Amino acid sequence: MDYNKGIVPGKDEPKNGGSYVKDTKDAHEKYNFKPELLKLKGFPEGEYCLGFVETKSPSAGKRNQLNIEKIEGCSDLKNDTEVDDVLVVYCVHYIRTLLIRKHML
Repeated sequence: MDYNKGIVPGKDEPKNGGSYVKDTKDAHEKYNFKPELLKLKGFPEGEYCLGFVETKSPSAGKRNQLNIEKIEGCSDLKNDTEVDDVLVVYCVHYIRTLLIRKHML
């Protein structure tokens, strides 16, 4: 997908991503860049982009993994089952987005 603000048939559809996308024409990350108004205790009210990322299995039969211990400064987290205070930043190719946006308007 190019915008991840929802599926728009013929304009912004899931592509790549393996058999799930091929079989269902759906993608879990389809709303990664669609802002939603949220009112959450402890956070300022406002629009937030809630994201999804699929982790990859290291080999057949093993659970999917996201190896944050490989990030510089996180090597001590290798044996932790969860970690607090993680900031995730999603990025898109800016030039490609500008070119596609012209076609979607």
